[in-house]
Amino acid sequence: MNEQDPIDVPFGEYLPDIPAIKNPGATVANNCVPHTTSYLELKSLASVSDAITAFCRGAIALRDTAGNAYNISGDETKLYQQADESQVDVTRAADPYATADTENWEFVQWGNNVIATNFTDEIQIKSLAAGGNFTDLGGSPQKARHIGIVRDQIVIGNLDDAGVLEPNKLQWSGLNDETAWGTN
Repeated sequence: MNEQDPIDVPFGEYLPDIPAIKNPGATVANNCVPHTTSYLELKSLASVSDAITAFCRGAIALRDTAGNAYNISGDETKLYQQADESQVDVTRAADPYATADTENWEFVQWGNNVIATNFTDEIQIKSLAAGGNFTDLGGSPQKARHIGIVRDQIVIGNLDDAGVLEPNKLQWSGLNDETAWGTN
């Protein structure tokens, strides 16, 4: 055996929920990842892109229907899409956003689109594959703090109804139609 050859030490399966006495596995596994019969060293963190220009207020990682991966994030005044090793500004063309200090961006995937809300600005939508910038979501939905998908509809909650805060109200889009918004 050479000094440089690794030694296979069988620690056993990670079993932290079993009492330590007579435990056939390991009860502590720090800085490692499971492997077929053992554990491997956890690699250090590495940068994969440059940073956005301000404190991140929300992000989402998603895939389009073709399987392409996208990372979208937002700060107080801009929305970004990661392209290779850089963050591309995909903020709406009209003007920057005005995310309040206490608010964050929330995102959902809607088919090959991403929809974003920050409770301060109009809800935004962007095509993943087509490129371009975010635009206001059609159909005049109310400003919302939260957004989600329920079956074939977009649901927004904790609404700003023309300056009247409605934290217990919901509004939903039409069936398979992100631009159809009725009364709440």
